[in-house]
This record gives sequence, structure tokens and C-alpha cells, in this order.
Amino acid sequence: MHMAYTYDMRILLTEGAGLTSRQVASRLDQLGHDVSAAVSDPLCLARFTRHVRTLHRVPDFGPAPLVWFDRLLDVASRSHIDVIFPTQEQVTVLSHQLPRLLQAGLVTAVPPFASLEQVQDKLSALRTLARLGVPQPHTVVVQDPSGAAGWKSFPAYVKAPVGTGSAGVRRVTDAAGLADAVRHFMAAGALTDGGVLVQEALVGTFVMAQCIFDTGSLVAFHANERERRGEGQH
Repeated sequence: MHMAYTYDMRILLTEGAGLTSRQVASRLDQLGHDVSAAVSDPLCLARFTRHVRTLHRVPDFGPAPLVWFDRLLDVASRSHIDVIFPTQEQVTVLSHQLPRLLQAGLVTAVPPFASLEQVQDKLSALRTLARLGVPQPHTVVVQDPSGAAGWKSFPAYVKAPVGTGSAGVRRVTDAAGLADAVRHFMAAGALTDGGVLVQEALVGTFVMAQCIFDTGSLVAFHANERERRGEGQH
């Protein structure tokens, strides 16, 4: 029997490698939308799901975000996309370049760029939480390996200001591992972003919360318990 499908919107996800995109694609497809993904590597998670109909090749986001955005905008225009849906850190560039998106007749959902600047990188988030009086683990920001020489609490987390949990965070168990992690992130450019964070490890349940706001008002939230850590350990 032949079945005709009617799609409400053409939605382009900003990446296709992460589990978040896989989950978002499944739900959007179930709601009747035509879902595609912008990918730098075609051998990604989105390739192996029927919920993503098309993969669009774009440059790698990390090295040149604005080059990535130019290509994304071109893909979206040529493919008659209605909505660009940010699923990872690409939200920052979409927010910064929002006037160009709107001028092209595209829709997205992003907070103001000034708001993102307060939480987008780990140093900014550290300052924002401190200003709001939110409790945090003991943290120091170091500019060179000797800055962490007096650290005595292990295990500890060493974090690049900008980076994912798998690539930008290391869990260390001794002073030698701490110094090595600091040197690693500094060699990768952490000084340009403000320094390397060394943070006390706490014992407790790891819960991830995801929220939806409408002009500053909380309208929905979801929380789940994470059973495995995602940081690098060396």
C-alpha cells in the first residue's frame, strides 16, 4: 500500500555526531517533520538512523566557527530549510549571527548572545555561579603548571575553558597527572581562553538537567541520572 507523507517543517540539526541529535531527530520525525543534519564527518551517528533523511557536508565547527556558519547558511538556503535546530555548542554562533539568519528567512531558537557569554565557557560559568551564590567545588584557575603545585586534593578534574566533557576534561589522581593535564590544555590554547581550571572532585549523584525558557520564564524541564562519567582519564 502506498502511503503519502506530509512534513510540517524542514528542520536542519547543527550536528549529527552526538546522542542529543539522535534523540531530537527521532522525536521531530515522529511529529512529522523532515529532519536533516549538518555534518563534517558522514560516518556519524545520524547516518545510522531512519529519522534523519539527509546529511549535509559542512566544515568542522571547532577550528573556524564562522566558516562553518557560512556553509550552514548556504546549505539551509539551497535546501529550503525552515528551522535550524542547535543541539550542541553551535548555539553560540547561531546566537551571534542571528540577524543573518533572520535576513535569510530562517528560524532558530537561541538565547541572547550576551546571556550565552555568561555561561558558554567554564571560566565564565565559574564567575556567574559565584556571583549568584551557587555552591561550587573548590576551584583554582592556573596560568602555568607551577600554579597547581600546591594542590593536594585528589582525585581532581582539570578542565580547559572551552571543550566537551570527553576532550576538554581530565580526571587526575596525583600531582604528576595534574601537571601533565595542565600542560596538555595549555599547549592546546587554554591560555588564550583564560587559563586552566583545576577543580575538586565531589562524591554524589551526577544529574543532567535540561530546561526550556520562553523569554526568561521556565516552561519545561527534564532531568536524568548519568551512570557513567564522560571525561577523559589519563
